[in-house]
Amino acid sequence: MQPHLSMQALARRQLQNPEHFLSAMLCCQCGICDTVACPCNLSPRALYQELRKQLARHKIEFPPFTPRPVHPERERRRIPLSRIKQRLGIRGWEEKPAFSERALAPGTVRIALGQFGGPAIPLVKPGDVISKGQLLARPRPGTVGADIHASISGRVSRLEADFVQISRL
Repeated sequence: MQPHLSMQALARRQLQNPEHFLSAMLCCQCGICDTVACPCNLSPRALYQELRKQLARHKIEFPPFTPRPVHPERERRRIPLSRIKQRLGIRGWEEKPAFSERALAPGTVRIALGQFGGPAIPLVKPGDVISKGQLLARPRPGTVGADIHASISGRVSRLEADFVQISRL
């Protein structure tokens, strides 16, 4: 693909050479050309979108594709990530938040009884001491649903129609 040739041919009104315009059929519409690569902020993608419509309207098909060898400069032609970030206006956002090794240990969790399908039937009651992984509720017989298990160990501190609340001991 050579979008610059299509853009030049259109600008110069050199419409007689279909080679420049048939490459529109190879475009995958990824947006790299207009979002990042074009130093003039032009939009070959928009041109290719319109060309594809016109080619389809006139029932013009792309000739059989003959693969060519990979260009020897391919590796050097890759778009630097710094340019992509700059063009997208996200330079400076590459800082990652500090990772914390600290495990999250909430004092209380609420586990929904209707995670999949209809609401499950609780097998526990308030005040029960339960352990992590213990079965809390089962789907109603004859319905599609999922078994509900405890994510932490503790005491059932609250039981409602749609959730079980567990508090650490």
